[in-house]
Amino acid sequence: MSYLSAFPSTNMKILQRFLLGAIATGLMLSVTARSQAAGRYVLNQSPQTIERYFG
Repeated sequence: MSYLSAFPSTNMKILQRFLLGAIATGLMLSVTARSQAAGRYVLNQSPQTIERYFG
């Protein structure tokens, strides 16, 4: 039995966890960046513009 065939499921589990963690981190960062950009957009507007959009 070779080394690679002895632990296939362990390697796959580690790889899957890494990929899921990377995807989750990317999603959280993109959501955070979007909310910061949205907040910055509102803060940069005049009170009249904010009234027009949000009543």
